[in-house]
Amino acid sequence: MIYHQHAYALALAALLTPRTRWLDLGAGTRLHGGWQSPTAAELARIARPIGCDLLPRHLRQHPHLAAAVTATGQALPFADQSLDLVTANMTIEHLPDPLAVLQEVRRVLKPGGRFLCVTPNRRHPAVALLATLFRPGLRRLVARILEPRRDPAHIFPTFYRANTRGRLQDLCWTAGLEGEVTVFRSTPTGGWLARTVLRLACWPPAEWFGSNLLGLVIRR
Repeated sequence: MIYHQHAYALALAALLTPRTRWLDLGAGTRLHGGWQSPTAAELARIARPIGCDLLPRHLRQHPHLAAAVTATGQALPFADQSLDLVTANMTIEHLPDPLAVLQEVRRVLKPGGRFLCVTPNRRHPAVALLATLFRPGLRRLVARILEPRRDPAHIFPTFYRANTRGRLQDLCWTAGLEGEVTVFRSTPTGGWLARTVLRLACWPPAEWFGSNLLGLVIRR
C-alpha cells in the first residue's frame, strides 16, 4: 500500500526531463502532497510546470511554477500540439464535463504526449458514500471535519463523473487518448478521524475497491 501522492510523484518523476513542456491542471498551491522522495522541489529541479487553476490566489502561492494561467480545463489557452505532458492531481473528480476536458488535453498535447492523473475511485466505499448520500454543502462540512487543517478555499464541488477505472479509460479513449488506468489502495492519512474512517472502509479484498485511480495515457 502506498500513499496516493507518493504514487503520483513517482509516476511523474519517470516522465520528466529538462525539456518537458508540462501543464498542471488544477495546480492549486503545490505539485503534490507527499512527504517522501521525489519531493516537489526535486521534481521542479527537473522541469517547472505551467500551472492552470480557477483561483489566481492559489497560483500566486505556488512555489514551483514557471508560469501560471487562470483558465478552465475546457478552454486551455495553448496552441494545438504544444505540450509534452499534462497532469491532474486530484482534479478529475471535480470536473462537471470530464470528456470535454480530456478532449482539450488531447488538443494541446503533441503526438505521443502524455496525460497523468490521480483521483479517487468511485467504487471505494467511503468515496461511494460521499458521492451518493451527501449533497455538496454537506460534503464540504464532512471534508472540514475529516481534514481540519485543510483550507476551506481548497474544498471544491465533486461530481465523480469519470471516477471508475472503466469510465475513465472509456472517456480517455473517446477523447483520443489511450493507455492504462490502475486501481490501488492509498495509505490512510490526515487527522485521526479520517484515518479511522479510511481504514474501516478498506476492508473489501477486491481490487476494484481500491481508494484511488492512477491514469497514464498517450495522445493518439
